[in-house]
Amino acid sequence: KTSSTKTRATPPIMTTSTIDNSKLNIPLPSPSPSTSTQSSSSKVRRDETNSCLRATVLSAYDLPSSKETPSYVSLSVSNNTVGVGSTMIGRTGPPLAKHRDGNSFRFQGSGDSSSSSSSSENAKKPNEIIVNASLASLYPSTITFRVTYNNNNSANDLVGHVNLKKELRVNEPKWLVLHLSPLAASSFLPNNESLAVASTTQPPQQQQQEGDAKEEQATPTLRIRLLLSGPYRPEISALLSIGSSWFSIVDSTQSNVSSVFANFPTQTFYLYNKYLLIPAVPVAAAAVVLTPVITGVLLVGLPFFLPLLAALTTIASALSVVVAILYFSTPQGRERLGQTLIYPLLNTVLHTPAGQRLVYDIGPRPTPKSLAQSVLPTDIWSKLVVSLVIDFVGSSSYLIPIAGEALDLSWAPIQTILIAAMYDDVSPNLKYVSFVEEILPFTDVIPSATLGWTREFGPQLWMESMEKVKDVRMVVERERDALRDI
Repeated sequence: KTSSTKTRATPPIMTTSTIDNSKLNIPLPSPSPSTSTQSSSSKVRRDETNSCLRATVLSAYDLPSSKETPSYVSLSVSNNTVGVGSTMIGRTGPPLAKHRDGNSFRFQGSGDSSSSSSSSENAKKPNEIIVNASLASLYPSTITFRVTYNNNNSANDLVGHVNLKKELRVNEPKWLVLHLSPLAASSFLPNNESLAVASTTQPPQQQQQEGDAKEEQATPTLRIRLLLSGPYRPEISALLSIGSSWFSIVDSTQSNVSSVFANFPTQTFYLYNKYLLIPAVPVAAAAVVLTPVITGVLLVGLPFFLPLLAALTTIASALSVVVAILYFSTPQGRERLGQTLIYPLLNTVLHTPAGQRLVYDIGPRPTPKSLAQSVLPTDIWSKLVVSLVIDFVGSSSYLIPIAGEALDLSWAPIQTILIAAMYDDVSPNLKYVSFVEEILPFTDVIPSATLGWTREFGPQLWMESMEKVKDVRMVVERERDALRDI
């Protein structure tokens, strides 16, 4: 097929014509091929059972001018060794156009006229390579892009490597400028090492050479877009499904209740609300009169009413939790909770390797300690605040005598995980002390977390304070000697 090249509004301007584009997609042998394709936009469908790597080649810049037009860009995947022996998974078509001033090429994308033959939005474009495989096999892999020339001499080809585990996060597209090097030079790279070639600086006497000589010394690069997409873990998908169903029920209930109150005759209510004072006044008067009496009786007989007070406190706490859950399940509550807590927390967790392993099947599930380390702070002041909060929660069981000790059974493992995540490097045995003092009765007054903070930062603060005292002493002595001389 032939067609004239469109002129783009943004540089660089491409000036050549049209090339027959071909594509090749060979799935990896281990997983089953995917039965559907995904859109190349940033909105990734989460309900797909298969995962894939979608690589989009935009352009190749500063290729050696002594070589011909490249034939295509191929992609190979390897979990062990990256080099010539890697299996080619797919390739793009030939470049669509060449830059007018340099040896740079643009590959055909979705915005070109010759790609409009595909009516489906999800169809693979000629400049895309799709690798269908499981996340567990793709995520630790290193992929190799190879710019191939049709001159029967593979030594002229250029390659660049990308370590997916270091560069990508699942379901987040990323643009990369990949440095290329000759195939013979890249074959000696260590395993899983990304290739980056720095441009050399010419001596001052050679700065006035012609453009072709400058072009020869420029570093070849490849502009690519990578998207590693895949489904959530089964337990995460189940939680999201349950949450979605629960929110749907709450939203429909709130909508029905709002419609009922919208049709309520408010004007009639305001006309006759003064008649509600007839039963309300005696009740209010009795409450005002009896409140001091009830308070005095409770203070005098506090030991006898303690079990009843504990039961009422438990019931009130449970009702408060239920009301909070219902409120934060409404659209207004979800928005407020999400903006203040949920979204920042999820953003922090998902940007860590432990968070990625928790949500996606890219390796073994993370331990609770590693998850806590991805969220907890590491600086001195933030660690102090978190340690004080942990010790406060641990000793708050004394607010409800005897019954509060039962709460330690649930808090003890949580506190142990938090202390292990923060202070395992400086005090490995502190987590055992924390668990024992929290699980035993009447030992919650021991501030385990604060002791860990003191163990980590105490010696450093002491040395710094001693240095300050020494400096102050030296200054005082100098001032004293100066006064004596006067």
